[in-house]
Amino acid sequence: MPVEIQALPYLTAVVKEGLRLSMANPSRLPHRVPSPGWAFKGTFFPPGTDVGISAFEMHMNSVSFPDSGVFNPERWLVDDAAAKERMNKSFFAFGAGIRSCIAKNLAMTELYMGTERVVESRVLRGAKACQERVEIYEWFNSSVKGEKIELIWPMNRT
Repeated sequence: MPVEIQALPYLTAVVKEGLRLSMANPSRLPHRVPSPGWAFKGTFFPPGTDVGISAFEMHMNSVSFPDSGVFNPERWLVDDAAAKERMNKSFFAFGAGIRSCIAKNLAMTELYMGTERVVESRVLRGAKACQERVEIYEWFNSSVKGEKIELIWPMNRT
C-alpha cells in the first residue's frame, strides 16, 4: 500500500530542517509602516518607517532552535508542544502573512518528491561532505559560497 510522502514525519523534519538552514531568502524583506503608525512590544514606529525581519534572524534564533547552526531534523520530532510552537512560529522559509511565497505549496511538494527520489535511488549512500561547514552568501536569493557542496564516497563503502 503506497504511503503519502507528506505524511512521513521524519521526511517532513528533514525537509523543514533543510529549508531552515538553506534560507532561500535570508535577507530582510522590508515593509513600510502605514498611517497612523504601529506599536510593537512597547516601541512606536511612525508612518513611513521601513521595518522587517530576515529568515536568518528567525532561523538562527537559539531560543527557538538550540544549536541553530547544526542540521538536526530530530528537533522537529520532539514531544514538546511549546518547543514545536516556537519552531513553527520562527519558521520563515517562505515568508509569512500576506507577503508569503505564493508557490510555497508547490515548492514543498517538489521538495518532498525530490527528497524521496534521492533516497530511493540511494545515490548518496555512504557519501560524506568534503567541507566541515556549508556557508551561505546572504542576499535576496542565497547561494552556497564556492557555488557547490562537494561529496566523497569512501572506497570501502558497503
